[in-house]
This record gives sequence, C-alpha cells and structure tokens, in this order.
Amino acid sequence: MSTARTVDTRSRRRRAALVTLAGLLAAVAPACSGPAPGPDASGFSGPWAADFARYTQITDNEFAHRAFADSQISDSELQEGDALIAQCYRDAHATVTYDAYGFETVQVLEGDEDPVDVMGRCALADGGVSALYHQIERNPGNDDDATIIAACMVSSGLVDASFTAQDYRAALDSGAVSWNPLDERSERCAKDPLGLVTGTGGAPTATDGPGGQ
Repeated sequence: MSTARTVDTRSRRRRAALVTLAGLLAAVAPACSGPAPGPDASGFSGPWAADFARYTQITDNEFAHRAFADSQISDSELQEGDALIAQCYRDAHATVTYDAYGFETVQVLEGDEDPVDVMGRCALADGGVSALYHQIERNPGNDDDATIIAACMVSSGLVDASFTAQDYRAALDSGAVSWNPLDERSERCAKDPLGLVTGTGGAPTATDGPGGQ
C-alpha cells in the first residue's frame, strides 16, 4: 500500500523544486514592467500584453488560446480553467488545497508519482489560464515586482524607509536578508504586495499575523 505524500508550495519560490512549473513560468515571466497602452506586434494589448503573447506561445491548449485572445481572462474562463486543473489532480489520485494567496498544497493518495511531478503537470493543465489570472489579480498594472514588494515591506515596518527595489533584489541574490522571512508580513508582501488578493487593500501592519509585535 502506498503512503500518501505531500508537497507544500508555500516553501517554493514563488515557487524552486518545481522544475516543470517553474521552468514554464520563467519562460513567461515579464522581461520588463510597465503598461503597454495599445496592441503590440502579437495583437495583445494592456499591461500584460507580452505575457499573454508568451503564454500563448508556450501552450497548444485550445481553451487557453481562446481565453487569452481578448487580452483578458474572465471569471467564467478562470472557473473553466480551474475545473481542468481539478480534473487533472483527480486523475492523478491527488488532493489539492489552496491558501489565502492561491498557493497550493498537493497530496498524492495512490501510486508512486512524486507530488512535485503531479503539480508540475496539473498546475498548467489549463494552459496557464489560472496562473496568468492570478498574476494579473495580484498586480493589475504589471508594475515592477521588486518595487511593489519593497514598498509593501517599508509600509509594513519590516525594513526602514530607505529600503528600495534594488536592495530587495540584492538581498534575494545574496541570500542575506535583513528582515525575518518567517514573519507573516514578509509572506504577505511577497505574495500580495498591493493587498488585492486577500482584500486587505494595503501593506500588512506589525500586528498582523505571526511574527508581528
């Protein structure tokens, strides 16, 4: 009898042992930030035009192509994509739960397949529709990620007022962070720096969640 095995994506990133998923998301990660006011050469428009184009290029999923065609993803398209992902997990005899930020924990209940492999396959079973939807939900204007995370960290009191996006990138590159990465504010600023996913509408305060004083 196989033993159920679990992988928690909250420890990735994010997001690093997930070779399949991380590799595909790296392929579509924005090379630069800033809104694209009109259609680009690919025909997509808006702040995420380049990402719609890249996601379209890396998948042959017809549902994803239809969802991406108008440079936006509707709630009904998200629901359809989530259904495809859920079916993939069921077919793999796996269960998946999500935290408040949309990060998944996967448990394989039968068989010998590695939960990481299951996640790498199933998380993009919809061609990336859900993944891109949640990226846009987190940062609608496609602003520079390090900039909005750094600003959140300053506002939440994790770092001093002089802390910049360059400081944040340097800390990640060196692994020498000046803040407590286990502090709930650190997690929230990384996953939801604008407070749009959880509906907080701003940076977490020092008293929000574990680690706040």
